[in-house]
Amino acid sequence: MSKKTQKSISILTSISTTLWLSGAIMLAPLSVGAVTTVVDGDLIRNPNAEGMAQLDIYIVKIVGEKKFKRLILSPHVFESYAHFDKNGNGDNWDDVMDVDQATMDSFTTTDLVREVGTDKVYRLYAEEGSDTGSKYWLNMTAVEFTGVFDADAIYEINATDGTGYTAGADVTNPSATFPQQELFKYRNINSCFSI
Repeated sequence: MSKKTQKSISILTSISTTLWLSGAIMLAPLSVGAVTTVVDGDLIRNPNAEGMAQLDIYIVKIVGEKKFKRLILSPHVFESYAHFDKNGNGDNWDDVMDVDQATMDSFTTTDLVREVGTDKVYRLYAEEGSDTGSKYWLNMTAVEFTGVFDADAIYEINATDGTGYTAGADVTNPSATFPQQELFKYRNINSCFSI
């Protein structure tokens, strides 16, 4: 081995040893595509999303192999859930995980909810760029409901969350569709489908 090669290896070894011992290497990313593990009940958002979507926080629900996410309507609603404070420090906000779009897309967005203590299942629509929305009671039999929807996608919500939405018309026919103009004013249009 040439003296030049030995000197290069020696310098490189010295630098890497110094970085390891100083802990500075811990500041370097482990990998460019690091995988984020998301579990049932986690709060996620994509800070790199476009526009107002970067502020949207979702709660994750995992049932077997099914993976769902539901939009939290507003900061007021977010703060009404004490169990969101997973680390127990009294601050829900620092429990939100930042994830990339691929992780967000790995979850099916659901808009089905049932308020604690009730049997009524609602379909929610959050207004684009706003902390308001509408809820539609899916007033149908269980057979009609399960013919169109996945019951595992229903989230249980508290009263604060339930009253955060304005009541819209009841939906009694599983083949009914929402007025087209109404669909266009809500976010996640791609996840809207006819009932």
